[in-house]
Amino acid sequence: MNKWLLGLLVVLFNYNVHALELTEASVNGEYYLGVPERGKSKVLMQYGQLGNKTVIAVAACQSCPPAVYSFQQEPSKTLGTPVFMTSGLYLIPLNENSFVLVQPDGLLGRKVWSKIGHANLYTRDQQAAANFDRASVEKFAIDLSHKIMNQEVGEMAHSGGEYFLAVPQKHGGKIQSSYSIEFNEKGKKSVLVKPCDSCSMVEYKILPEESGVIGVDVYRNASSYYLFDLKDGVLVYTFANASGFGRTEWSKHSKYNVYSNNQAYIRKILQSKQMQNTLDSMMGEYFAKAKSYFEQKALAEKSAKDAARELPKEGLVYSDKQQLLDAASRWAQAWSWKESLIKTYLTQSDWSITRNRLTGIITGKVIGGVVIMKHPDGRCRYQMLNYRQDYDGSSYTNLQVSGIGPIYDFACDKL
Repeated sequence: MNKWLLGLLVVLFNYNVHALELTEASVNGEYYLGVPERGKSKVLMQYGQLGNKTVIAVAACQSCPPAVYSFQQEPSKTLGTPVFMTSGLYLIPLNENSFVLVQPDGLLGRKVWSKIGHANLYTRDQQAAANFDRASVEKFAIDLSHKIMNQEVGEMAHSGGEYFLAVPQKHGGKIQSSYSIEFNEKGKKSVLVKPCDSCSMVEYKILPEESGVIGVDVYRNASSYYLFDLKDGVLVYTFANASGFGRTEWSKHSKYNVYSNNQAYIRKILQSKQMQNTLDSMMGEYFAKAKSYFEQKALAEKSAKDAARELPKEGLVYSDKQQLLDAASRWAQAWSWKESLIKTYLTQSDWSITRNRLTGIITGKVIGGVVIMKHPDGRCRYQMLNYRQDYDGSSYTNLQVSGIGPIYDFACDKL
């Protein structure tokens, strides 16, 4: 192990114990580069405020346009290390004299870095610049990404406030990585979500029946967007198609997002395939349980309606019932009905005359009726239909079914 690497590891140990406090006096000045950039072996660095942001400006010369690195508040607080970033480049102090510059394969706090595209050292120590060890700088950066992604989650709290998103979303023209969330416990419970400062509040209302079925509170906004109050400090957001939760299955194409007021929990989710699969399975169970419940409920309600349903009353008595049945049978055969036809009769009290729209000449007559039948699975059913007879100028002929209406199940003992 060379002296530079040994010295770096000692610095890293001390640095993690005692975080640096940056000031203009401690930062501003000239720095040597471990690797020349754009033909320059030195840069100028200046610490200060730009509007409401804390920044470090880095320039190759006094008159050169600077690269401006903005202070990253949450990662800095979590790591106990000042972190600055611009366009995917991170500038992080190594000790009181040096900064590392790295371009990793992801945002800090979103994944453990595995590849560093560009790495450099900015230092006041000319000897340290001359002994630049890229591998050590990469290790320093990657270790920080491990540290922020592997915090202790600690105790979770069921409370409102800032909720971090596993998958950031775009609102108000900007990508938002957190929402403001409130829980309304008065009257009918609801969850209020404000996605951005300029966004309107979105209300998700409790679904008491669905919540009771699956064992966790579930809230709905509009007709297709849902929040599941999974556990303290954790909400799962998902979209169900127009049929809605309880009417559709969870599938491999179903997507969800996780909101949590514990940033460490979100980071655990992001890097744990097992946790992601567990959440996916839980959502599958909730959807399946709710769907089964509503199917059974619908079946029970239908059975009750079927049991109470009476056959339509007979209207005009047709002299040849077999002729009615034969006409219905021809229709059933033409349309490949599965049911076996038992009988048919008329339900309206008289025929209605049909006429040519232009001439007013009689073309035929129609009347409503019903056909009683039995399904192969044993259900007794009836279907409303219309009978028609054509008029040839002297008599009505050619009895036929001219159209069908609703079909209903009923109790077979009413046959």
